Order: sequence, then C-alpha cells, then structure tokens
Amino acid sequence: MNEGEISEEVLQQKLYQTNTIHWNLEQVVIVTTEDKLRLCLQNAINRLGAKRAWWTPAALLVTLTVAQTTAEFKDQLGVPAATWQAVFLLLALVSLIWTVWAVWKAARVKVSVESIVSEIKQ
Repeated sequence: MNEGEISEEVLQQKLYQTNTIHWNLEQVVIVTTEDKLRLCLQNAINRLGAKRAWWTPAALLVTLTVAQTTAEFKDQLGVPAATWQAVFLLLALVSLIWTVWAVWKAARVKVSVESIVSEIKQ
C-alpha cells in the first residue's frame, strides 16, 4: 500500500468518528384504487390550470390597451372611426373584467404536493 492510500478499515473508522448518521426509515403506505388516483391527479391538474388561467385575458388586455393608445382609427369598411374606437374600448373593458375574475379565482386555488397526497389519503 502507498503512503497516500488509506485502508478501508481506517477510512470507515474515520467516517464513524467524524459523522453522525441519521436514520429516516419511517414510511407511510397508501393503498388506493387506480380510478381514485386518476381522479385525484386530474383534479390537481385542473387546479394548476386554474392558477394559470389569468394569462390569456391579461395578454388580451395588454394588447387591446396598446392598440387603443397607439392606433389612429379611421373610417373603414363603412364603419366610422368612433365605432372602431368604441369596439376596442368595449373589448378592453371585457378583458379587464375577465382578467380580474381570473386572478381572483387563481388566488383562491390552493394546490401543493401535500394537498394532493392528503386528497389521495381520503
């Protein structure tokens, strides 16, 4: 054996002297049916989707707001400029209401690993 090499016994003794070993072997076993597991996971996916549902109306609101503030509306297709402006304003108002509703709904959704496991256990 070279000077730089340490025998396995010496290495084990040094490890036991300097380290504390923590044992975490407690287990909880959950027995359930496949259909119940599928239902719980589908519910979790739906809740996650609800948390992101505000993105679409918010993006639409931003787009309509930018269009409203930067566009120069003109008479086109027999529709006066004021009507075009009113349509964009109305759509922006609808998307604002939609965004507020979606954000409120997303804020109420609680989803975590613990909530999913708890639902599976029930």
